[in-house]
Amino acid sequence: MQVRVGEPFTVMLWEDRTHGHLWQPRLDDLPIRVLDDDYERTIQIDLADSGKRTFELICSESGQFEIIFERRYGWKFTADGHRTVVVEATA
Repeated sequence: MQVRVGEPFTVMLWEDRTHGHLWQPRLDDLPIRVLDDDYERTIQIDLADSGKRTFELICSESGQFEIIFERRYGWKFTADGHRTVVVEATA
């Protein structure tokens, strides 16, 4: 993903809260921070809570970085899965 330093960009991931999982970015030692995250429910069934989580992020320096999004459950200490997004930030 190509981004500009200092300009917000978004990453969208599908999330299934019915099963209790949430996506969380792991930004250890990266010049990237989360400005906002939002969840939009897309399935309108009383027993299901599935939708998309959109993260708004910003990068503060040029370079190539890997953002790891971990799929976590509230009752587990470890991630159950992950997605990696490679970001190339230019000035």
